[in-house]
Amino acid sequence: MSMGILSLITFVIWFVAIQEFLKPEKNQSNRKIMMLTSAGSFLFCSAYSAEKKKKKLMN
Repeated sequence: MSMGILSLITFVIWFVAIQEFLKPEKNQSNRKIMMLTSAGSFLFCSAYSAEKKKKKLMN
């Protein structure tokens, strides 16, 4: 999976998570917020790690 695709997916996940945070508290889904935050963080770390490995292999 290319870095651009991972970055785009991560951006979309974080955008949806922020939209959930902007809802009034009684309408927020805690489960949805946790899942989106976890997925966004995991994908961000995966993309960062993949890019770091790629740069290391090129040297």
